[in-house]
Amino acid sequence: MLKIGLTGGIASGKSTAGDFFSKLGVPVIDADVIARTLTEKPDILAKIVNHFGEAILTSAQQLDRAHVRRLIFADAKQRRWLEDLLHPLIYQQLSDELKMLTAAYCVLIIPLLLENKLNLKQSNLALQIDRILLIDLPQELQIQRLQQRDHSNDHQTQQILETQLTRSQRNQYADDYINNSGELSALQTKIEQLHHYYLSLALRS
Repeated sequence: MLKIGLTGGIASGKSTAGDFFSKLGVPVIDADVIARTLTEKPDILAKIVNHFGEAILTSAQQLDRAHVRRLIFADAKQRRWLEDLLHPLIYQQLSDELKMLTAAYCVLIIPLLLENKLNLKQSNLALQIDRILLIDLPQELQIQRLQQRDHSNDHQTQQILETQLTRSQRNQYADDYINNSGELSALQTKIEQLHHYYLSLALRS
């Protein structure tokens, strides 16, 4: 089965692209969805609360993701701690779900596929990815969409962007590229074109 690693900067439209693939009947596994599920598990949540303190919990005793996001992007040490806790678990579940799939190809949405050394050097799954699909857009538009989505200020936005590769760095690793600066219909058309391309690649392999 052909494995497509879908990645891109924050607020670039990775989840939306994944939804379009899903509508075409393509199996899609999203690392962010797995991460959210993991942090809802009592044992994982307890470790996070023990490390960061109960201030990261909402009144309903659930993880305040916006609060955690502010903490980890303001402090690289705290971000690495959380990544060290979650990334091995995320990749294990990705691998487990992948084994259950039967399709010509699948899409794995991995936001930090290129940024994190664990992804490229230590994950057997990442080493098995056949092609990297990069969802990209100009940084000005990325900032606009990020601030609209997360209600983050300029300082918080800059902190997040500084943890990620630049556009030119990401482009060096991409096998396939989509500029997502247009309308949703344009993104859908590009996904449909790639869908037929990936099916043809899968048939050749």
